[in-house]
Amino acid sequence: MNDSEFYAEKRSFCKLLSSPFAECYCRNLSSTNICRVLQFCAGEFSSCPIYQKKSDVILQDQGLCSKN
Repeated sequence: MNDSEFYAEKRSFCKLLSSPFAECYCRNLSSTNICRVLQFCAGEFSSCPIYQKKSDVILQDQGLCSKN
């Protein structure tokens, strides 16, 4: 994806940006993970391995899933 394609797309920002987990890419922003921040935090957050791993916690917090 080039810059113009990135900016032309409608961006879906990750729901965790306002309160990220400690391991979130946006929380540990560096030159080595900036591509992941752009890809997952500002785009395909449902494909993010961290988001997927934490989805149960997210759903429980929102009351959408019962605790086991």
